[in-house]
Amino acid sequence: MYIRDAVLGFIEINEKERKIIDLYEFQRLRYVKQLALTYYVYPGALHSRFEHSLGVMELASRIFDRLCVKRKKILRCNFLQIGLSIKEAKQILRLSALLHDVGHLPFSHVGEEVLPEGVKHEHVTIEIIKYLKPILDKTFFEGITEVIINILSKEEIVKNLTILKRIISGSLDADRMDYLLRDSIYCGVEYGRYDWQRIIDCLDIIESESGGYDLCIEHGGIHALESMILARFYMFAQVYCHKTRKIYDYYLSHVMREWYNLFVKNLIDITRYNDISVLNFIENTVREGNNHLYEFAHRIKFRKQHSVIFETSDFCDLPQLINAKKVFDTLQEEFSDYEFILRETRGKIHNFLVRESQKRENVGEKFYVLRNNRPYILTDESLIIRNIPKNFLNTRIYVAYKDKKYERMKESEIRKLIKKAEEIRRSFDNGKKI
Repeated sequence: MYIRDAVLGFIEINEKERKIIDLYEFQRLRYVKQLALTYYVYPGALHSRFEHSLGVMELASRIFDRLCVKRKKILRCNFLQIGLSIKEAKQILRLSALLHDVGHLPFSHVGEEVLPEGVKHEHVTIEIIKYLKPILDKTFFEGITEVIINILSKEEIVKNLTILKRIISGSLDADRMDYLLRDSIYCGVEYGRYDWQRIIDCLDIIESESGGYDLCIEHGGIHALESMILARFYMFAQVYCHKTRKIYDYYLSHVMREWYNLFVKNLIDITRYNDISVLNFIENTVREGNNHLYEFAHRIKFRKQHSVIFETSDFCDLPQLINAKKVFDTLQEEFSDYEFILRETRGKIHNFLVRESQKRENVGEKFYVLRNNRPYILTDESLIIRNIPKNFLNTRIYVAYKDKKYERMKESEIRKLIKKAEEIRRSFDNGKKI
């Protein structure tokens, strides 16, 4: 069977994979938006975790096939040590990629904020895969569920499976490759585009320090990889951390926390719900009115968001964070007629090891470049990746009327507050308060 995908073209699936795709637990992902309420900013961003999961499976397969062209004997020997053929290893990889996001809550990462402390969507994914064990083992082979869990979990990996894990989850993986391309296309922006075919063509394997094999890249693929990392930064700046998207994440997280406490009794329960479930909850909250969630629900339904009057750089440091908090506190003291919200936005652009000197290293993943068949640390070979900050971090201050909550603020008032916030910031930069 072939599925036509808007990003990758035709995606081929076999009959066994179709049985898994047809399961309710996977079909639910059709109704879980990849980018939550980002479609309030980019109307085309209506794509789902369903198509992303198919895309990750396809890209993982293409990476595996390319590695087999280059290193089939090595890979065959590696997998035979744990009783797997190349064909079985590829099927495990495809199924792991297909199911890697099956545990996402409604509205994806926004929903993740309501989970118990220390629990992420990856933990929910593992629980759902365990729940599906009878079907998975019967459809494929006995024990495949444990192998998939080992690949997708944070636990210590069986060394012979390391290469499969790296293809799905790492600093350069099929997951990142797909969502950058897919999110860019559906949002209608160019920021997330890069030469993914060149990256796949240049991928290779190298012996891992902990056993098994890791991904690496040939020297000729460095520029394509640089463009992917830059694409990730631009997507953070323009899409994932867009000022309007992030304030709706704030409203949504409040609503979803209440929704989760009311309806979700255990992690498997999550499979009963999707974005539509939460939107219905929001609709009912607005209709009933007069409860502590009404404001958030009303703002989401009628698109009545706060306005931004202050923000730091995309790579703000501790002094900037401290000053932003001071600006926020001062504004609250001086303008009691307004409601102010302070929001931090964080993201990981990359996790490659950056060596500052011979004696000191930052924490990060050692990713290697093959030049003349010798391995070199990526950030020693790429000035661009070495110099781009690893972390995206900015802080914004939002404002709205306190009494006339749902009226759009006058532009003149917004400009006044922007000017005032900047004056306050400069005063703190100079070491005194106005």
